[in-house]
Amino acid sequence: MKERTAIVTGAAKGLGRAMALALAEAGASIVCADLQADGAKETAQAIGRQMIKQKKGKIINIASISGFVVNRLTNRHPLSYFVSKAGIIMLTKVLAAEWAQYNITVNAIALAYMKTDIINPDPKIQAEMVYNIPMGRLGEANDLNGAVVYLASNESDFITGHVLTVDGGYTVW
Repeated sequence: MKERTAIVTGAAKGLGRAMALALAEAGASIVCADLQADGAKETAQAIGRQMIKQKKGKIINIASISGFVVNRLTNRHPLSYFVSKAGIIMLTKVLAAEWAQYNITVNAIALAYMKTDIINPDPKIQAEMVYNIPMGRLGEANDLNGAVVYLASNESDFITGHVLTVDGGYTVW
C-alpha cells in the first residue's frame, strides 16, 4: 500500500483510529478528516471527483448490520437509525455502479456491536448483545484491520459494491 493515501474519517479515536493505524502499518499515508453522520454522500462525492480525475481510487464506507437486518434490540435505536444504515449500503452500491468505469471501487464494512466508548456500559445490555453473536463476544477495533486493509489493497481491485460483514456471526441467525 506504499504510495497510497488513505483519507480516514473519525481517525482521532475508536474504530476510525484502529482503521487508520492498520492502513498506516500496511504502508499507506493517512489523512484524517471529520465527517458528520449525515455527510457520507457529500464526502464520497467530493473525494470521488478527485478520484475520477486520477482514474482510480477506493472508497470504504462504514455501515452497520442494522442496514440489512432488524436487530433484536430494536428498542435501543429509532427507525431513523435503521433507515440511515440501509442508506449507507445503497449509497455504496449506487456509487460502485456509477464509478466503476473510472477504476474506482466502492465497498462497505457492516459492523455488529463493537467495543467503543459509545457502547452502552450496562452489563445486562451488553450480555443481551453478546447473546445474539455466535462468537460470544463484542467486536474489538482490531477485528476491522484485515477487512479495511484488504478492501484498500490491490487484492480487491475487482470487488465493488460489496458489503463485507464483520459481525461475529450475528447475521447468520
